[in-house]
Amino acid sequence: MKNTLEDVKNHLIAAMERLNDDELFTDAESVEKEIKKAQALSSLAEQVVSIKQVEVNDKQANIEAMKTAYDLGYEFKPDGMELKELPPIGVKDAIKRDRYRD
Repeated sequence: MKNTLEDVKNHLIAAMERLNDDELFTDAESVEKEIKKAQALSSLAEQVVSIKQVEVNDKQANIEAMKTAYDLGYEFKPDGMELKELPPIGVKDAIKRDRYRD
């Protein structure tokens, strides 16, 4: 099963629409069943969103690490990283280097 976040959103909206449709609920049992389904769907959607947030955070951390490595003089190549050149040593460079040690 390959669902996207858009699919999850559509399922949630459909569940809300079913809950608002009074014609679907002829007895208490059908109401209770639909409420339980909506609660389960909501709980699962929370987990999907949580997983996606972890993925976004991971990508952001990777981008920051790449920026830092680039600032320190590394170049990214298809087969890995390599040092472009040794950065010059000076007051500004020492301050910049110390900033990355924190």
